Amino acid sequence: MKKLSGFIAVGVESYVLTAEEKLLLARRPIAAVVLFTRNIVTPLQLKQLVKEIREIRSDMLIMIDNEGSDEHELYRARSGVWRLIDNEGRPNTAFKPAPPSAYTLSRKYQENPALGLEAIRTAARTIAIQHNPERIISLSTVLCSNASDSMPYPRPEKNHGDTVTTQAELDAVTLIRSKTEGNTQEFDLSKELSTGSSDLSPDIGWVIRGLGRSFGKKPDTIFPQAYAMLTELRKQNAIGVVKHAPDHGWAEDTHITSSKDPRPEEDILQHLDIYRQLASHDIVDMVMMAHVIYPMSKDPHTEASLSAYWLQTTRDHVGDGPLLISDCLSMGAIKHSNAVNKSNMTAGVDTNTQLLIEAAACASNPLMYKSDGKDSSGVSTDLVLICNEKPQTINLLLDNICFSPPVDVLRRLDRLQAWSSITISDPGLESIAPGNPVKLQS
Repeated sequence: MKKLSGFIAVGVESYVLTAEEKLLLARRPIAAVVLFTRNIVTPLQLKQLVKEIREIRSDMLIMIDNEGSDEHELYRARSGVWRLIDNEGRPNTAFKPAPPSAYTLSRKYQENPALGLEAIRTAARTIAIQHNPERIISLSTVLCSNASDSMPYPRPEKNHGDTVTTQAELDAVTLIRSKTEGNTQEFDLSKELSTGSSDLSPDIGWVIRGLGRSFGKKPDTIFPQAYAMLTELRKQNAIGVVKHAPDHGWAEDTHITSSKDPRPEEDILQHLDIYRQLASHDIVDMVMMAHVIYPMSKDPHTEASLSAYWLQTTRDHVGDGPLLISDCLSMGAIKHSNAVNKSNMTAGVDTNTQLLIEAAACASNPLMYKSDGKDSSGVSTDLVLICNEKPQTINLLLDNICFSPPVDVLRRLDRLQAWSSITISDPGLESIAPGNPVKLQS
């Protein structure tokens, strides 16, 4: 039986929990729930859903991809990631507006560093005010590079399997509004990519640079902006999450298939040093790994999230404190990964579930996975994300894997569970003001 040394984060199907989901969330290996647009209608409904989850497990981590976003018209393309949107991909007016995307903030910083940093701190306060009352962790600080420092742009090709965008947005990117009201014209990607990036495929880095999810091209530009974001989040007593280590900015969309970053390892490590610098200031609580392969590195064939080398290298950079989490194992990069054994089938288990069992075991501790459980000394991924599978699949996975988290994993998770367990007596969205945060329990 495969071994699982880290906990699991799951998604739920809709606005309320089903009976099956309630039973699943009570199982010990489940430590987190990741929310998506499908789970959110109004602040009151979100509050009730969180209450349902916490009635099952008061210490459950609840997370959401809310980084900031811009109106479509600003760049004539979707930019940023913000789950508080409606079914058409537009801002959900039941909630306060999103802060600007990282790209927009980076433009302000490059024009005027002082004003740019203040805009970033304001964005952090917006995120904290929206999510702290329900103790929701915002997966909000993207450290990835914008390979060409180019503006956001529509996806070159539609793909119905993309879990980042809504179907409405995928349909909308073929035609955009022209500056003349009432007219439409085909989007001219070559004109948008007029910043020296013609040597890059439009697919390269689209999930980061195409969506405007980066503070810039170089570490010395990214670091001060990320530092401002994370220090303000910490001041507001929000959790600081950084992603996707070591870098996702030069890779294709891992929601779809395997993706490679062709740069020398020296360049990758220079980018990973941003994580080290931020962690040295004790403002990093969680680090998400990338499903990206780095062919010019010491592990040229394995996604960073499944690589003993890259997990160890990342842990060496950020220290023992931050929780290491994977990106979602339901993504195409994992289904195509050579690191996951696709031939070791268990009787009575369907192919998709068997693949998830293998992927979860590999992601949680690649060294132990490769040694078939004989060597457990490798670095563990503390939290493995499996966000888009039904409860039956997750239950079958848990029934066919041995869950045995080491002490250091339990210790790192315990601190965040303590934060999640704090109850705030209905303070409303305005009550957590700068300078008056609820204290984080160590």
